Amino acid sequence: MGYFQDTPEPYADLGQIVAGIKPARENERERIISLNLGLALDDMATAIRIYHRALELGIGTELPL
Repeated sequence: MGYFQDTPEPYADLGQIVAGIKPARENERERIISLNLGLALDDMATAIRIYHRALELGIGTELPL
């Protein structure tokens, strides 16, 4: 919500453009804005909770940095 609230209303998603459901740019003056609001954001929001739960349960494998 907060960080992305002033972004333009999406015209299409990448799948719609690639599948030809919606046209891509129609001239060189049009611009493409990519707003990556997908699952990675959800992953980041829940990762710390999963990490802390694994520590509580003493499970998982810590990888070297």
